Amino acid sequence: MPDIISGHPAVLHQIRPGRCRPNLGADQRRGAGVGRNQLAAEKGIEYFDFRPLSQGHDMCAAPADRYFEGFRVVHPAAPLHPNALGAAAVGNALADHIG
Repeated sequence: MPDIISGHPAVLHQIRPGRCRPNLGADQRRGAGVGRNQLAAEKGIEYFDFRPLSQGHDMCAAPADRYFEGFRVVHPAAPLHPNALGAAAVGNALADHIG
């Protein structure tokens, strides 16, 4: 099995104007995974970016479309973490990527 570093999904990256405006600093909006792709390149490890998968399913999405919960949790999950739909989507995407 290959070594893989994953980025963070678009929990905070895709905040939509007019719909969801949490009070976040610039570092929080960029996300905790900033720099992981550079680290992977430096270490010769594969990088898997979850952002495309999570677009439209971020914390600002309608509850039925949401993979990642916001500050006010709608589905069972910790705030700013994947719910069951998100965990399944991320796990399936990574499994498909590994093949």
